[in-house]
Amino acid sequence: MTTFLTMQKEQIKMQYQTKFALRDFAGKPLGYYLVDREDLGASNATTAVPDPSEHILVIDVSGSMCGDIADMRSTIEKLLTLEEFNNDALKVSLISYSSHGDCRIHFQKVTVAEVMAPGSKHLAEIRKLNVRGLTGISQALQVAETLIDDKVTTCISLHTDGYANDPSPYSEAQHLVAVANAIAQHPRAFCNTVAYRANCDFPLLTALANKLSGRCIQAQGIKQVYQALHDTTALLASKVAPVIEAGIGNADFVAFVSRSGQKILGGTESLKVRGVAESDDKLLFRYRKVTEADFNASSAPLDEGLPLLAFARVQVALGNLNLAKYAMITTRNKGLRQHARALVGSEVAAMTADLERHLFSDLTCAWATEYGLGATGPAILDVLGLLTEYQKSIRVNVKALASGYKRRGLKRVAGTRLADGTIEKPKYDLKPKGPQGEWIALSGVEINRANATANLRLVQDANLVAVPDGTVIPEVAGIPLDLKSFNNYTVVGDGVINVPVLPIRTSDKRCFQALKDKGLVTGEFNPEAQLDLDLSKLPVVGYDAQFDIPVGTFERLLRLTVVQKVLGGMLKEAAPPSLTPEQVTALKEHCLSPALYFSSPTCNPYADLNDAIAKGEVDTRVSYNVELGTLEITSAEKLKSGNAYLQRRFTRKDGQGKEIDKPTLDLALADGQWGVKALTAKTKLDAVDALCYPIYEAFLGTGNRPFLTELVVELGWDAADLHDLEIALGHLTGRCPEAAVETLTKLKGAVGRALDETYRTVVAPLAFYVGSTGLVPDAFGALALTAEQLLKAHPAVSLSKAEKEEGVFYEIPGGHLLTVTTSTENFSTEAGVKVASAL
Repeated sequence: MTTFLTMQKEQIKMQYQTKFALRDFAGKPLGYYLVDREDLGASNATTAVPDPSEHILVIDVSGSMCGDIADMRSTIEKLLTLEEFNNDALKVSLISYSSHGDCRIHFQKVTVAEVMAPGSKHLAEIRKLNVRGLTGISQALQVAETLIDDKVTTCISLHTDGYANDPSPYSEAQHLVAVANAIAQHPRAFCNTVAYRANCDFPLLTALANKLSGRCIQAQGIKQVYQALHDTTALLASKVAPVIEAGIGNADFVAFVSRSGQKILGGTESLKVRGVAESDDKLLFRYRKVTEADFNASSAPLDEGLPLLAFARVQVALGNLNLAKYAMITTRNKGLRQHARALVGSEVAAMTADLERHLFSDLTCAWATEYGLGATGPAILDVLGLLTEYQKSIRVNVKALASGYKRRGLKRVAGTRLADGTIEKPKYDLKPKGPQGEWIALSGVEINRANATANLRLVQDANLVAVPDGTVIPEVAGIPLDLKSFNNYTVVGDGVINVPVLPIRTSDKRCFQALKDKGLVTGEFNPEAQLDLDLSKLPVVGYDAQFDIPVGTFERLLRLTVVQKVLGGMLKEAAPPSLTPEQVTALKEHCLSPALYFSSPTCNPYADLNDAIAKGEVDTRVSYNVELGTLEITSAEKLKSGNAYLQRRFTRKDGQGKEIDKPTLDLALADGQWGVKALTAKTKLDAVDALCYPIYEAFLGTGNRPFLTELVVELGWDAADLHDLEIALGHLTGRCPEAAVETLTKLKGAVGRALDETYRTVVAPLAFYVGSTGLVPDAFGALALTAEQLLKAHPAVSLSKAEKEEGVFYEIPGGHLLTVTTSTENFSTEAGVKVASAL
């Protein structure tokens, strides 16, 4: 343990140039920098008479502030009570804002003494603050800008708990840029921002503070709000330094740091620093990127402390999250490693707060001796790929695996919860054949399509048994039952290693040798020996992985997904060609699908989920979702269900010509006729309609079928396959649906395989990389964008509520958009598993 930033402290005081090598998560150098450090000094201004100053409070009173507004009122009053003794000549203005057009000046340029006077109408205005409407920030800043007097030092304190969204995120983003530029023209004004709640638009607020020479505070509670306001009034009560012109010179990047003033600013252009006390320390860092040869030739000392922390903090404000994280990890500060995967607003805010704590004070922390994240060896994703290649030879010691296993989902129990709260057990269950052994066969490795989660799928032979006597049922409706029992175990969950040691054995000497080549096993091959694969120190993915997302990839995925929805709906109730409807019904009654997969009803074992959370039986975790999309359709989640889109654009008449209300796709196998719904003035067609309509039209037979030719080509089918498909669809409209089932089932399988292949080879690896590292591949050169920034650049983009509140967006090559959001997932604790098992 050592005090951070004390390394080479005396040497740095004597040297005006230092250097560092920026490194990636694997510890490999990415770039080399020479840093010119200029100490602007601090004067003893404790006895100086402070300049006249003003404080403009800009308070968010939108509806979402309902839980905070009472504390906000009392905090302002408490602050001004204190200032009445310290600086009663300070002039204060109070502005509140909510929806567009609702912005009020409660009082302006009133001294603290006047505000706090007995019977003050100004104090009454503070006490009347209440919530009302949406969040229109720009209008309030525009009003605040009109109150700035260039003869006095002015601080605007902007408070908000949400996103600038009224009249729209796009217009707000435009107006905020304009008003920020206007405020920046005032030589003695600066703006601090205070972000309430974890899901507010922290990237926007920190960028605004950086542009306007202020600070951005992520307030976790009212105490931090008070401290932020108090720090501002204390500064205004002191002797404020004149505007500092921080020229960038021949550098690539410049940062200003005041540790005592707790201010950090920076950018790729010269800075004008305002809002710093004369008594505060003032440091300038000018960064110049150089070649490796010039770096090695320089005699400047290595400094991986303050210059790197300042570099990281400013990169956050500029939206360069990858660079910020590389600088943070290059410090080798172990305490900062926890933020390596920060992606969404609340996590970036926590990372920023931690960077500032280390930047502004000498904290005690642990140092790593090595660069990077300390993970070495083959990537776990590559190891899982190897296991997939040899899966037929691999068995897993499930008892050893379960001993240290962490459950990641809610434990469910077989049965249906009745109205009285009791659980009715199903009549049938699936039990492994023979005694439960330790070694279970590996059936495959499943990589999640949208997050960094990988599961082992284990399989064993099983019997269908009656409940409760356990009688084995060898066949149903004359169908012999050759059943399998499947269980999934999460090896990596949301980028975190969930199985530190994976106990396996293999009967294939090639598999053993491949594991040995990766350094995972030693010794000689023994097909009966347990091999403990230590995953705990391995990187989840290769940090230097390369990705290529071909143009049109997402459009292909969308087309195939829509076809899958249509076919799935059509064939939902269809019996396979080999079975009669009566056999399918009998299988369903025994909890079996026509493909002989067992699926009994299950339910949540906790009657009251909130009560289970309170008792510690259920806990929550954060899950990352990484979605590929385009600017037209940001993710496949925007697609409606098969029947929902059908009901939006199409109609159905039964065999007697009667209109069917809310038709479903499975009616394709019944007597009747499809039609096209007439558009109304309320129907707004969008990109989803442009995609879905011709596909539905082709399968329902309501128009031309050029899409079928495109689909057949895309799947690699030939003219004969197209002919069979057209005949099959003709059978549907020709009232002979049974003849179509076999061809449509074949098509459904081909579409599913094509989807799986594209996700497996193109999409899932990228989602896994982003979700596990918190990085977007450097080769993409993509900046992190908030919803507001995305809408500013592309006003027509349609975003969901979750995307607007917590989404981070990256425009990547191939015309694609990468969207990262989070969701909260429940999981059963050990206590919760015991409760479920006892039912």
